[in-house]
Order: sequence, then structure tokens, then C-alpha cells
Amino acid sequence: MPKTKLILIIAIVIICFGVGFYFVSSSQKPWFSSEPVSSGQETSSEEKIGEGPLPPEILDGEIDGEIRYSTIVQYRIADPVAKKRGYDILVTKKIEREEVDTLARKIISKINEKDSDIDSILLLFYTNKDFIKTQNYDIAQVIWQPEDGIITSEIAEKNLRSNYEIFIEMAAEG
Repeated sequence: MPKTKLILIIAIVIICFGVGFYFVSSSQKPWFSSEPVSSGQETSSEEKIGEGPLPPEILDGEIDGEIRYSTIVQYRIADPVAKKRGYDILVTKKIEREEVDTLARKIISKINEKDSDIDSILLLFYTNKDFIKTQNYDIAQVIWQPEDGIITSEIAEKNLRSNYEIFIEMAAEG
């Protein structure tokens, strides 16, 4: 009888350790997933949704009559609480920080008009479509999220946006 209890206890410990290891290892995945998605239905973070069609108001546009942009890929970023989206955006020329800020605000506004439930937006700006597969970005990375970067379930459920900011990281010259 004691031998049976010992075997049972060992089996339970091994199972618990395995389950714990699974959750720890799966939570170390990056918050950014480059799986492309289009607008529309929600699916699991592992499932590709496709590259298009994108809503026409986000697909392309221009600022100051001289800088044109096109959204090449739209994707969902895995998060258990928040609805996060990413967009790879092709711009007709290299733009400066002030222009990135203006363009990002315009795009984020359009995205939020289309879907006010999105809790975080990542924009990656490129000058060449071929760079999308080979590097993170060659102009800038923009993130729209709460100031502290934490999206609580309350923020997500109630669409609280009072502490949201736009963070810009320009690509290193090189």
C-alpha cells in the first residue's frame, strides 16, 4: 500500500511539473507575432488569417500631398487580455520623426474609427516592400498603447484611452 501511494505521489508531481513547464515556456513567446491577418473575424494567435483585403480607409493615403503610404500587411498580436494589431506600412520616401508622428496619428485615428475595441497598435514603416521580410523596419516603429505599456482587463473592456500615448522609435542610420 505505501508503495502505491509513493508511485501515485511521484506521478502527480511529474504531471504538475510538466504542466507548469508548459505554461512557463509558452508565456516566454514574444508579444509580437508576425502572422499576417486581415480585418474581420478573430482566430487563434497561431492561425494565419491572410494579407487582405484591408479596409480601404487604411489601405493607402497621403500626408501633405507628397508622402504616400500603403498598408502592406495587417496582423494580430497575441495577447490574452487585449486586442492588439500590427501593420506593415510602405512609404514612398524616407521620412523624418515629425512626419512619422503625423502619419502615425492619422493611421491610428483611422484604425480606431473602424474598430474602437483595438487596445494596442504597432506600426512598422518601410521604404521598400522587400525589407518587410528581411528586417524589422527601415524608417520607424510606432506603438500606440497606455503610457506604462500595461493593458489591464478593465482598460480593454471599457476602452479607457485617457493614458494612451504614441511611442516612436526611429531606425538607426547605417
